[in-house]
Amino acid sequence: MTRDLAKGERTLYLIVPAAGRSTRMAQGTNKQFLPVAGIPVLARTLIAFRDFLPALPGTALRAIILSSEESRDEVEDLCREILDKTTFKVVIGGACRQESVAKGVLSLEELTPKPKSDDTVLIHDGARCLVDADTIRRAIEGAEEFGVCAAAVPVKDTVKRVNNGKERLVVETPDRSALYLIQTPQAFRYDLLQKTYANAGDLLSGATDDASLAEAAGIPVHLVDGSYSNIKITTTEDLYLADCLENCRTHDAR
Repeated sequence: MTRDLAKGERTLYLIVPAAGRSTRMAQGTNKQFLPVAGIPVLARTLIAFRDFLPALPGTALRAIILSSEESRDEVEDLCREILDKTTFKVVIGGACRQESVAKGVLSLEELTPKPKSDDTVLIHDGARCLVDADTIRRAIEGAEEFGVCAAAVPVKDTVKRVNNGKERLVVETPDRSALYLIQTPQAFRYDLLQKTYANAGDLLSGATDDASLAEAAGIPVHLVDGSYSNIKITTTEDLYLADCLENCRTHDAR
């Protein structure tokens, strides 16, 4: 049964992978610190979750932030500006996203209080800084009801599957009505998150999201509505688009 989120019955846990080297950004700076409408990407991400908390009266936030070794001090400084120092822990990430998240899952046990088996853990990319409150809420409710869920949006464009040759020969046009673009947050009941990563094994380095590891472990994954504006900033074009989206959102809110 889904709990009444408004009652604030427990702690909400958050894992934010932000340990990438931003090799596709070509800006000479870790993308987590590049500004979107004047505020660093990672700061916007953390602010989104901090500002969501009043919607869950009495609920506390505990966060694990995964950082590269070279960015750790900057990440800690940024976190201290946004979050109370007792609510977060910065951990050095791994060689890939899923290795970072795996380290984050283990680090949850070091938090106070540490998660109970039925607590909700959200995993959200540090580079998805335009996540909105409704998407966060749907992810929490999805985990409460189903155990594991991921934010997603329907594919708008026609998709082609091609062969592995350099000629890119089309071999299939899948029915896009059954295709979704997967985003974060991805939300887990804590015991199912532990099971997911305990069974990841050799799949860890090749997986691109947490839900696929749950699928491999035989755990059903449900989708909840995401948002087309909940983009992941990977390239310079994404940075420009995020800047435009945020400026438009701010203008519309006036």
